[in-house]
Amino acid sequence: MSNSDTPDTPGLIIPLVLFSAFMIMQANFLVLPSLAIYIAEDFALTNHQLSILLASFSVAVAFANFGWSRILDKYNRKSILLCGGFLVTGVFVVTAVVSGFTGLVFSRVLMAIVMPLIGASVLPFVADIYGPKDRPRIMGYVMAAGYVVNLALIPVVIIVSDLYSWRWVTFGLAAFTAIVFIAATFSLPKPETPQPKQAGSGPNFGLFHVKNRAVLSNLLQKFLQTAGIFTVFAVYPTWLSSGDHGASFSSATMATIFFVAGVLGFFGSIASGRMNELARKISARFEPLLFISLLSAAFCFVVPFLGKGSPVLQFISYAPMIFFQSVAVVLLMNSLITSVGPAQRGYINAMSNIVFQAGIAVGSFVGFWIFEQQSIILVFGVAGVLLVASALQLIPKRDVTETGQTMPND
Repeated sequence: MSNSDTPDTPGLIIPLVLFSAFMIMQANFLVLPSLAIYIAEDFALTNHQLSILLASFSVAVAFANFGWSRILDKYNRKSILLCGGFLVTGVFVVTAVVSGFTGLVFSRVLMAIVMPLIGASVLPFVADIYGPKDRPRIMGYVMAAGYVVNLALIPVVIIVSDLYSWRWVTFGLAAFTAIVFIAATFSLPKPETPQPKQAGSGPNFGLFHVKNRAVLSNLLQKFLQTAGIFTVFAVYPTWLSSGDHGASFSSATMATIFFVAGVLGFFGSIASGRMNELARKISARFEPLLFISLLSAAFCFVVPFLGKGSPVLQFISYAPMIFFQSVAVVLLMNSLITSVGPAQRGYINAMSNIVFQAGIAVGSFVGFWIFEQQSIILVFGVAGVLLVASALQLIPKRDVTETGQTMPND
């Protein structure tokens, strides 16, 4: 372990707190589309204003990640994480009390500025305090929080907003965030992360230097993987509900498909450590991420060919795709974060967040354009090709990412 003061087997409270922190980060942008329905009604917003509100965070957070990346590794990881948590609590309160469209946009931009302090710290924190063998498993536990948001939190958000007000939801998120980071203050260890003047931290990292080719390759993998999956996400609900490309499914059937896929995604994230070990046992010559990504791509190609004749066809194609994709996301993030030393992990995670936002934008645009101009088969075909391209990128060797010179503190 990188921290000699940390016990060999950290207790359950540490991954639980990090799980909750990751869930807050995911809820911040996953919940908003559901809240937007009630916000638009409350403020009589036009569709144009609503699109500006939704887009303001994505644009601002890319710039914020770039700015924060220059200082994230200059201070202790726990300090950065706690600072972000309490600032996010305050912004949730601001959001709950705004009285107009301008205030809403301001609150979203403000959130975009402070949220990266959490987003770029949680997974590097895992890498700081857990050894190479445990990282995929713990990251899987933590990242499973994103699926809990879809399965449990969003339905609660809709019910509370419908019965009471969307403002109560944001107050609730503020209270939950405060509780999580008060717990984090007393329960999380303090990793031995760099001091402000330590050489090689933050912006001094030569991302485009030849010796960091593996890191750059992982970022490209992250972009291709995100673009591929969001090419599907952008149009999949529209395709299911539309009768233009085959039978249409009812809202209840669609909800069932998404629920089953979400459950498999959750268990895929939880099982990522075991899947990683199983793939290594099958073949020591290839990285587990290669196998998992190719399996996700294979099911992606299958989805449109099975079509919408029966919901069962989607359960045996789309849902497994989400399962393997959820495993691939965890393994890729582990590979990316551990391909650098502790002095650069916050920086790399910030770069990853920027790449993630770019992948969402490109994938969503490409998906809708192909769907409108061509066919759903081509949408899934392009998405599958992007996932295959992600899998075939140069993946760092295990002895470099886990025990090599680029990780001197492990």
